[in-house]
Amino acid sequence: MPPATRVCATRATTCRAPRLRAAAYATFVFSRFQIGPSFAPWLLAGAVLQAGCGGSSSESVGAASGATCDSQLSYAEDVAPLLQRYCVSCHAADVPLKQRHGAPGDINFDGEQGVSEHAQHIDQVAGVGPEAENRSMPPTGFGPVPSDEERALLASYVACQLPQATPGGHVHEHTH
Repeated sequence: MPPATRVCATRATTCRAPRLRAAAYATFVFSRFQIGPSFAPWLLAGAVLQAGCGGSSSESVGAASGATCDSQLSYAEDVAPLLQRYCVSCHAADVPLKQRHGAPGDINFDGEQGVSEHAQHIDQVAGVGPEAENRSMPPTGFGPVPSDEERALLASYVACQLPQATPGGHVHEHTH
C-alpha cells in the first residue's frame, strides 16, 4: 500500500471519535434549535471541521513502522542529537507549556527515560520502517524535519525499547 493511502486509512481511523462527537453535536443543535433536516449536511460538515482530526494537535498517529531493533545504536551518540535537532524545542522538561506548541507537558525527550517511556508513540508519529512511514512529527512549519534515514534510525532505536513477543507468547524487554 503506498504511503499516501496508508496515511488516509490511518486518518480515517484516527478521526472516527471527533466525527462521532461532531454527529452528537449536530443532533444536539437540531433538537435544541429545531433546525430542519435540510440544514443537516451543512451543520454536520461544519461540526466535523470544527472537531478536526485528532483535536488541536496536528499529530496523526500512524501504524507501527515495523523497524527492527539495532542494538548497536547508542542513545548518546545516535539518538540524542536527532532529538536535540528536531524534538526538544517542544518536548523538554524545561520548556514552559505556553512555548510547547501544544506538546503535552508530560512527554519529554530530553533524556533516555522519556524516549523509552514513549517508544511506541514515537515510532507511530516519526518512525520509518518496512511497514509504515510516519511523518506527522515534527509538525510542518516548526523548523527542520528529519530525513527518512534519520527517521529509520530513530525507529530502529525505539524498537529496542519495545516489549517483544517470543514464539511462545512471552514478552521480554530488549536491553542494551
